[in-house]
Amino acid sequence: MNKRDENPTIAFIIDEFSDKSNELERATWTDKNRFKRIFCAVRGYIDNPECLRDCQDAEIIDLDGKSFLDPAAIIKLYHVMKREDIDVIHTFFHRSGLLVRMLSIFTKKKIVHSFCSHYSKYSLVSRIAHLITSPLIDEAIFVSESSVKSLNWVEKKAYLGKSHVVHNGVDIEKIEKTKKQKADVLKKYHIPTDKTLLFTSSRIEPVKDIETIVEAFKKIKKSAPNTYLIIAGGGKDKKNPKNIPEETLSHSGVLFLGKIRKKDVYAILYSIDYFIMASRWEGISLSVLEAMAASKPTILSDIPSFREIALDGDTAVFFKTGDSEDLAKKAINLIEDLRLSKKLGQQAHKHVVDNFNKDKVSKAYEKIYYNMIYKK
Repeated sequence: MNKRDENPTIAFIIDEFSDKSNELERATWTDKNRFKRIFCAVRGYIDNPECLRDCQDAEIIDLDGKSFLDPAAIIKLYHVMKREDIDVIHTFFHRSGLLVRMLSIFTKKKIVHSFCSHYSKYSLVSRIAHLITSPLIDEAIFVSESSVKSLNWVEKKAYLGKSHVVHNGVDIEKIEKTKKQKADVLKKYHIPTDKTLLFTSSRIEPVKDIETIVEAFKKIKKSAPNTYLIIAGGGKDKKNPKNIPEETLSHSGVLFLGKIRKKDVYAILYSIDYFIMASRWEGISLSVLEAMAASKPTILSDIPSFREIALDGDTAVFFKTGDSEDLAKKAINLIEDLRLSKKLGQQAHKHVVDNFNKDKVSKAYEKIYYNMIYKK
């Protein structure tokens, strides 16, 4: 272990290096002047993450595993974890997290694990695996209070005294840099500039309830015919990446962009008028925080985790979850009240800047690391 007069070393062990990994980006926010950082991926590079390009000071380790059970990658990971200079290992994902915990039996490293989704929605197998290996976790981070509340009594007992809530945050500066790109992005995706633009961005899967947004849009269109709905995101089904019935998208005025780059999403946010998220559950939605950071009036389904990051009527407007009628009503009210829309957007931006910025996340992580290293 490093002495107090030396910077501690944190090893972030993740599934893979990818530009789509929000967890990797959050790890890179750790202060390089206070910590030595190691970024290690079990399956290596999927693409070249932009967030790693600014981490020349950090050590990057590619285990190049063909799978999570690749013996060669596991042996390499074991040797990484045996290094004496590593003080804390931070994991974020199921498979690499479980692998690290099993190896920690032999390496005796201190481990903090982040549960990055709503805990109640993990599969039964995942929950059992996490519960069995919970004694090997020194500290556990949850992304929302509602996620902690979803633990059953056995799980609450397992994480008693070592659980923390650290909400997701966003890189405000990074989002704001995309403002200048918006004209090019609108042209690239053939997005009209003379319409009232409604936008949603998320993974395309049932829990995101895109159908309710489209059904609401049909009603909105009747009262506000100049509106246009843009949907960005990809599904897990490679044969049907839209993961949405074609008849749902066939309505006039709906544009499906599919999976697009994060910086393009940011640029579009500065061009649209309203952001909608209809999720039936969430851990903490980065898409919502990003829209609020871009000063967009936001319309959200009324679920507990959204209540943790937005204030109804002050920084967002809530509608009854799954109720397209109520969503349409709330959207029309905002479209007809430009003054309220502008106020919501401005207050949403301030709320995110004050409460969900990247410095707040990194400082919360760092406090946990220091406590793990020096409290005993």
